[in-house]
Amino acid sequence: MIVNDKTPFWTFIMCIILCTNLTLYPQSYTENKSTEEFTTFLDGLNQKLGTGKPLNAIDYYKGIDLVQDIESDSLRVQFYNIFLAHYGDSGQTELLVSLAEEALPILKKQKDYMNITFTYVHLAKTYISDNDRNNFRRICAESVAYYDN
Repeated sequence: MIVNDKTPFWTFIMCIILCTNLTLYPQSYTENKSTEEFTTFLDGLNQKLGTGKPLNAIDYYKGIDLVQDIESDSLRVQFYNIFLAHYGDSGQTELLVSLAEEALPILKKQKDYMNITFTYVHLAKTYISDNDRNNFRRICAESVAYYDN
């Protein structure tokens, strides 16, 4: 091997290129793996609902863990829609409120008006049934302001 005064520079450049490639590949691989795992999870939920089995809190919390790594808004919307529809009239107000508060920004970004309305209605019903008038007024004012724009 020939060693000269430029060898450390080229060694340094090769190290940077190699390290960059090694760090970028696993990230894209894990994103694809997360999306694939989440899609499989959503398919499982749809099959479960198709057979008439109710969703449970374990399904919800597993989904919440998985949805954090998902970049695709359309996949996130599918997740939120499944659980908002399921928990809408279940009486599990804490789950519904936390899920709806997470879902609204994404639904607004997607301009999914039907599900935005659905979410606002369920939030309003939840707040009024809990006799939480301040949040009821807030959510009603927020929905009117959203549709006025």
